[in-house]
Amino acid sequence: MGTFFSLAYAGSRQFYHLAGARHLPRFLHKTNSRQAPTGALLLVTFIGLVSAAFSPDSVMVVFIFLICVSYVLVLLAFIRLRRAQPSLARPYRAIGGQSLAALAIVLTLAVMVSCYQLQAVALSYAIAALVALALLKPGNLRERKS
Repeated sequence: MGTFFSLAYAGSRQFYHLAGARHLPRFLHKTNSRQAPTGALLLVTFIGLVSAAFSPDSVMVVFIFLICVSYVLVLLAFIRLRRAQPSLARPYRAIGGQSLAALAIVLTLAVMVSCYQLQAVALSYAIAALVALALLKPGNLRERKS
């Protein structure tokens, strides 16, 4: 039960802050009088209800797949930043640099393919949901100007 509440809290805060940074729709950044992110909590609740329709094995594979999506995006951002601003001061140097990041991307993509082979139907729904979320805010698919 504690894990459920931790996921609901962390997930809602992530949606809330991403909406505040305008990476997700603004309704996810709304709060109530107690400063609880109501839009984001409703989204997390909806995700939980949809997840209950699938077997626990399917939900776990989808969860692993979505974490892998996150890893790939972080690694791609790392490589892009290294190439776009090579002289930027960095307090920490990643061991292996871009080469190890590229290897990590390849290995993560292999895990994603394995996940898809295990749970093609559930992952098809998850991928459709990600695409729908991206389409809710068309600017997400284009590079933002600072």
